[in-house]
Amino acid sequence: MEFDKEERIKILKHKNKIQNILPDFIDSFNELSREKIKDTDLINIDEMPGIISKIRDFHSKNPSNLCICYPYEYQDKFLKIISVLNENLKNKNLYFTTSRFYNDLIFKIKTKSVINDHDKILKVYSDGFYIYDSKFSNGIKFQTDEEHWFDKTKNIWTNEIKIWGHQWIDIIYKEYKSLIFK
Repeated sequence: MEFDKEERIKILKHKNKIQNILPDFIDSFNELSREKIKDTDLINIDEMPGIISKIRDFHSKNPSNLCICYPYEYQDKFLKIISVLNENLKNKNLYFTTSRFYNDLIFKIKTKSVINDHDKILKVYSDGFYIYDSKFSNGIKFQTDEEHWFDKTKNIWTNEIKIWGHQWIDIIYKEYKSLIFK
């Protein structure tokens, strides 16, 4: 594929940006998670525009989502709900990115430790991180927010997940329903 000079400069700047942020990102992530990522897990920069396009398509075609939010004091219930994903997704290749590096760093990962270590990862990437299945038919965003919670007089910190895609929504909702409607 032939690129004009302006497009080549843009690609080279993007490659340079990735080379500058990648080592620090990998080091900080590996300190937080039991699952270690390597630079070879990063999606190739030439594939990145196609993957980003698939992610944007996925979100535009899947406006329906399930959002579950829990105050930190109910962390045990939150963990029980998200743990069902580990069982259903173990040994599957997934895509991982953070809100901050959404257009720059997308990794192929295994999900178990990322879900188990979500709280540690959110301490550094509090604006959230995403996991997508390999076909971009399901996705989940983990994030931390400070919210006004019902009749509380002050804001409290919460964990929140937003799930897209029928398969993952069904998995999470069944567990959520069993905890809430006992």
